[in-house]
Amino acid sequence: MDELTMPFIYKKGDQMLTASNEVLFLRTIPPEQCETLNQQLEIEVKRNCNQKQLTTYWQTSGDWLNGTTEPIEKLRSILKDAINHYLINIFNRNHAHLDGLRLSKNFRHELKLWGWGGGSVGESSNPPHVHRNAHLSGIYYIKGLSKTDVDPTDYSGCVTFIFGDSAQEVLMGSYAATNLFPIHPIPGTLVIFPSFLRHFVHRFRFRQFERLYVSFNCQFGTPLEAMSDPTRKR
Repeated sequence: MDELTMPFIYKKGDQMLTASNEVLFLRTIPPEQCETLNQQLEIEVKRNCNQKQLTTYWQTSGDWLNGTTEPIEKLRSILKDAINHYLINIFNRNHAHLDGLRLSKNFRHELKLWGWGGGSVGESSNPPHVHRNAHLSGIYYIKGLSKTDVDPTDYSGCVTFIFGDSAQEVLMGSYAATNLFPIHPIPGTLVIFPSFLRHFVHRFRFRQFERLYVSFNCQFGTPLEAMSDPTRKR
């Protein structure tokens, strides 16, 4: 796992990032692998929106991710795979506290996943918050900025995570607090984080663009291997 430092460098593939004992999982899917899917997901997210909503801000129902269309089912599969990767790494990282038990890539567990799609154009933000009644949360970007358009000094539309003592500073009104980690809305970027980790979305400042995303939560049970392993001490 890599220590989270700024300025952050986006890499291809997966990155497990640590800060203040918290772990973020970042998966960057290349455009050639997600472009068609993102175009299909854009149609799904905008399906029931009127023209006025599409010029400001919109959001689907909270059970949108349980849809049965092919693009949503494909996205759900991608999210579950990423969640499994996150859980395996976290579980195995702490295996010393679990009698040395390690999980394999295909470990079995109970997983409940739900989420919604949304988007915004122009002035839009979301104040500091956490996701209640979930273990893990995440966001997948359908549309936003290309990597070549990212300005490290402009946090417009970024979801920003708050670590350590910065939570108090942000709640008091300082969005320039230390220990903040922004993720730019680059299509194909998938972020998974502990649901209790406080985060917010920056206002659009220096430029206007369309930001499309899918936000999700999940609950999971104890890995079945951990419950059934006969060598584990009870």
